Amino acid sequence: MVIPPGGEKPKKSSDDNTFIFCIMEGTIIFSIQEDKFLLTAGGMFMVPRGNRYGLENVGQNEARLFYSQARRVCDCQCTDTTSSESSSGSGELESLEEEMEEMAVEC
Repeated sequence: MVIPPGGEKPKKSSDDNTFIFCIMEGTIIFSIQEDKFLLTAGGMFMVPRGNRYGLENVGQNEARLFYSQARRVCDCQCTDTTSSESSSGSGELESLEEEMEEMAVEC
């Protein structure tokens, strides 16, 4: 990621993502929730999921950052609908659809 001098990545929520950033070049202010940190080349920080964060380049040169992102995934169990034992018709399909909707809400 490259942020030009005076540029910023406005505050937003990390939602279901966890980010890890490393400052390769430049000077930035990293804000998370209400806290702010000044970081330079070699600095690293993590944004746990569900936090609001923002970045601002306060240096005179471009800020270059490397980041990695991990997203929370649903660990729901899915039912195999291709089985030859499953041949009872639309009632079972409706039941399966309801079950899948419930699982999506839980995740």
